[in-house]
Amino acid sequence: MKNKTLDYSFQFKIAGKIHIVNVYKTKNRYWRLSVGVYNTKYDAYDINFSSPKKVKEDEVKKIIIDHLTWIEAQLSKKEKMLVLKAGEAMLHGVIISIDEFNAKVEDEISYITVRYSYFASIAKVEGVALRYRKMKSRWGSFNKSKNVITLNKWLVILPYELIDYVICHELTHYYVFNHSKEFYNRLAKLYPDYLNARKAIKKYSDIV
Repeated sequence: MKNKTLDYSFQFKIAGKIHIVNVYKTKNRYWRLSVGVYNTKYDAYDINFSSPKKVKEDEVKKIIIDHLTWIEAQLSKKEKMLVLKAGEAMLHGVIISIDEFNAKVEDEISYITVRYSYFASIAKVEGVALRYRKMKSRWGSFNKSKNVITLNKWLVILPYELIDYVICHELTHYYVFNHSKEFYNRLAKLYPDYLNARKAIKKYSDIV
């Protein structure tokens, strides 16, 4: 975690499941509570607590109890997301073996490049460099100053239609850098079903 260092961890039971609570020291002004990554050992999501000052375990437990309704709601959302088991990978929404994934991944990235060129032509976007890299928190980005669109290499896990959505989203930023009404109006012309795609893509966020 950026600007955070792990202070200590402990176990905490919520709705009959044991969760690991990670307590971090942070440079932020206030404490923060969030649901973290899926923990395969406990078959449950970690709970993250961060604070600029030292907080004792009993105090953290009290904060968790006070915000239990919110935490349970967040856990419910997380549990609807897709989680892969050891030895599994995903390619275009289908769970396969890691070996099969590794054998196909470069060809699939080439496919994404072809789709990018197709939509860039429709959107009349020229002179923008396309790059790939692995990213944890976003599917793609547009650097306006450098005129570069960067796509996440993990796009290959998404169904084909969601890959198209991400490409169209970033191409639209060429014309409108923010997420204003103008942005979505332009995106709708390039990818009309963007609202459903924006909802559907959320369940894949814990796989990258």
